[in-house]
Amino acid sequence: MKRLLLFIALLVVFACEDEQDTISNVPPCSLDDVYINEAHGDGDPEDWVEIYNAGSLECALAGFTMDDEFPTADLIFGSVNLMAGGYWLGEEDSEGSFTSGIGKSGDILYFCVPDATDETDCQVFEVGTTEGLTAWGYPNNDRSQSAGNLTESTPGSANTDYP
Repeated sequence: MKRLLLFIALLVVFACEDEQDTISNVPPCSLDDVYINEAHGDGDPEDWVEIYNAGSLECALAGFTMDDEFPTADLIFGSVNLMAGGYWLGEEDSEGSFTSGIGKSGDILYFCVPDATDETDCQVFEVGTTEGLTAWGYPNNDRSQSAGNLTESTPGSANTDYP
C-alpha cells in the first residue's frame, strides 16, 4: 500500500512539473512583433494604451517596461502572455497597468525589452493630440504606416483607418 501511495505521489509531482514547464516555455516577446498599437490621452474616462502582438506565436511580456520617459520605470510587466494577434489593454491607474498618464496634446511612450540599456531597446511611440478626439494609432494595425488620429477608438480590437 505504501508503494502505491508513493507511486501516486510521484505521478502528481511530475505532472505538476510538466505543467509548470509548459507555462514557462512561452518565448519572450520581440519588439519586431509586439508594439504599442493605439493610445488615448484625453482622460475621458481614463488614459489607455493598447499593445498588439502581430506575430504568429504567443509570447511573454514578463520584464518588459513602459513609461512616458526613459529609463522606464512606471510599468514593469509581470507574468503576462500575449496570444498571436492578441491585445493587452492598460488603463491608467488600473491594477497591473501604468500610472504616469498621457498628455492630451501629445506625449512619447517607451515600450522596452527587459533590462533595456538605452532607447534602441525600446519602441518609441509618439502620441499626437487626442483631446476630444479618437485614439492615436497605426491604421488597421499596420505599423509600416505612420501613426495618426484614427476614425474610431478601438481599445482591445483591430484599429480603424484615418478619417
